[in-house]
Amino acid sequence: MTYELLLFLQLVVGLGYVILSRFTSLSEQRVDSIHNYLISGLFVVAVANVIIAAFAFDDHVCEVLAKQTELFDTVDQSPQQTVLQ
Repeated sequence: MTYELLLFLQLVVGLGYVILSRFTSLSEQRVDSIHNYLISGLFVVAVANVIIAAFAFDDHVCEVLAKQTELFDTVDQSPQQTVLQ
């Protein structure tokens, strides 16, 4: 999944909960059905966020890997990184 699709799914699930809370004229069975779909969407969003967070590369991680492989001289450093060193 791309980040844009995941963000869109988060918005749809959130708006779904807001809209569901506003409708009081729906039958209990219909509300339960919609609620089950929204819970499924929420589960997909949560799992996707965990996977993205687990495998996302940070600049610091890339810098450490570059130092270990002796390619650090070719890695561009930002001014903030230069000040911290």
